[in-house]
Amino acid sequence: MVFERLKQVAQHVTGTLPPPHPFDPLTAAEIEAAVSIVRKEHGSLYFNAVTLLEPRKAEMLPWLADPDHTNRPHRVADVVAIGKGSKVYDGLVDLEEKKILQWDSVDGITMEDLQVVEEIARVDPKVIEQCLISGIPKEDMHKVYCDPWTIGFDERFGNKVRLQQALMYYRPHVDDNQYTFPLDFTPIFNADTQEIVHIDIPSVRRPVNQAPPSNYHPAAVEAEGGYRADLKPINITQPDGVSFNVTGRIVEWQKWKIHVGFNHKEGIVLSNITYNDKGNERGTFYRLS
Repeated sequence: MVFERLKQVAQHVTGTLPPPHPFDPLTAAEIEAAVSIVRKEHGSLYFNAVTLLEPRKAEMLPWLADPDHTNRPHRVADVVAIGKGSKVYDGLVDLEEKKILQWDSVDGITMEDLQVVEEIARVDPKVIEQCLISGIPKEDMHKVYCDPWTIGFDERFGNKVRLQQALMYYRPHVDDNQYTFPLDFTPIFNADTQEIVHIDIPSVRRPVNQAPPSNYHPAAVEAEGGYRADLKPINITQPDGVSFNVTGRIVEWQKWKIHVGFNHKEGIVLSNITYNDKGNERGTFYRLS
């Protein structure tokens, strides 16, 4: 273990780091390289996501079995970018060949599209009018929040427009639970024109809930009597050190070996999970997420 650590330090000092494991998330340098390659060919774009396209299983298995005598799978970036007019593009960039393998225009709603709805809804005159009807004064519009959801298809607008419906809520205090105070109208947002194009209003109106707010901020809990005090302390110690070893993104523990990765869609991804059965390293799971 000491030798491995010294080797890592030497690699950092000399700048001779080994190539990333094929399952490792993209490094900052790889993300910058992918962005540069795309911009060189497609101009100025806003990048929603640049993440690893994991190698195909059929390509990875031979490399995992014999990495010293098998070609290492190429590092490929999966890119989601936004162009003018809210056009969304999905592309693949080979970081070793330094070229774009695939570039497609797609229909979809990005996280940035969702985030902008709330800002626009708060200043839209039609939304402000409905908030007044619900019992929320104009000066409290900063306390109005929404959960945007993509519609997909609405017979009133067809399926060629990128629409979102904003589920509206009121939050008296920034730490209150907004789901205690739902509003009874639903604005429809056009992601391409960045405007509220319609508001669905029920025939029977419901004013904003007047119930006391639910608030789990520490100060609010203390104001309600504080936390429980009947739990006895628990202490966990490891006087001889930990029972696991970490090399890069590979964790070894109790004869298990696991590659730990991450992506923005699934979170933690566990790959190539093996168990050392009396010297025989058996594969148990290829990928878990």
